[in-house]
Amino acid sequence: MTTLYTAHVTSIGGREGKVTSDDGVLSLQLGKPGSKTTTNPEQLFAAGYSACFLSALAYIAQQKKIPTPDLKTQADVTLTQDNTGFFLSVVM
Repeated sequence: MTTLYTAHVTSIGGREGKVTSDDGVLSLQLGKPGSKTTTNPEQLFAAGYSACFLSALAYIAQQKKIPTPDLKTQADVTLTQDNTGFFLSVVM
């Protein structure tokens, strides 16, 4: 297996802290879900997951010569908790 890319992001302060990439391109203040001024980890996860999924889908379609006008995907990331811990689920 060949490594194509590794992202390096530092998180300070948890859910209401800040995330910064090593190249400085990503630098965001985080907030609780529902905030009108900050993003949250679930939104960031959904953004990355849906973008990667869509790129993989487009790649496969291109290999099979399937036209893909206006490709679009949505990721719904849900944070849940039970008596054993916290869980993330994704619906594409």
